[in-house]
Amino acid sequence: MHRPMKGHTKTVYNLIKLDHLNEVSDGETVDAALLRDRKIVSKPNKGRKLYKVVGGDELTVKNLIVKAHAFTESARAAIEANGGQCMLMSRTRPIPLEEAEADKELLAADRLARWLKLRDLKAKKTRVSV
Repeated sequence: MHRPMKGHTKTVYNLIKLDHLNEVSDGETVDAALLRDRKIVSKPNKGRKLYKVVGGDELTVKNLIVKAHAFTESARAAIEANGGQCMLMSRTRPIPLEEAEADKELLAADRLARWLKLRDLKAKKTRVSV
């Protein structure tokens, strides 16, 4: 019996255009929640909770810190050319991707330590019972 083949799943994003970023103040930290609160972008469509910043018109705002799940090359270049920063966010948690990766490593180390401790306990138990 054959298992059905799993196809490629395309990641679908809500888009944030550079025009939307022009509507915030210089030096501000911008994410999708801020843009939604100010009614610059609409709420997520069809349960899509991932946001991608895409290029378009010229970015006029300076020194922005933009938090999103993905950036196009042109959007990243425009933001960084105006002295801003692009922060990739975790797809599953509302924290920057770097922090999520660090947490993942800590959890893996903790899991390994618990496994080693359990293995030692089992080894002691088998020595005592023999």
